[in-house]
Amino acid sequence: MQNANQIRIGILPNLPLTMMGPICMAYQEAYPEASVAFVERSVESCLPSFLNNEFDVSSDYMSRLSSGRDDIRFAELARDRFDIAVPADSALAHKRAIKPAGP
Repeated sequence: MQNANQIRIGILPNLPLTMMGPICMAYQEAYPEASVAFVERSVESCLPSFLNNEFDVSSDYMSRLSSGRDDIRFAELARDRFDIAVPADSALAHKRAIKPAGP
C-alpha cells in the first residue's frame, strides 16, 4: 500500500540521477512532509508498470511506447544535452554539433 505522502517515480536504469536531484529538492521544498521513492524499470516494462499503478510518474521515454493513448499526458520536465561518442578518425569527430535526422 502506498503512503499518501510519498511520490513514486518510475525511472530507467540509464536515467542520470544528477538530473533528478534538483527536481527532488524542489519537490521536497514544496512538500516537506512528502518522500520520494524511485522505482527502476526497463523500457519494455515501464508502461505496463505505470498502468498497474506501481509508480505515480514516469520519464518521457514512456511516451514513445504509449502514443495514441488518451489516458496519459506528457509534459516536458527538462531539456538536456545529449552526447554521442564516435571514433576519433570519424568524419563526425570534427563537428561541433550533429543534427538528428528528421522523421
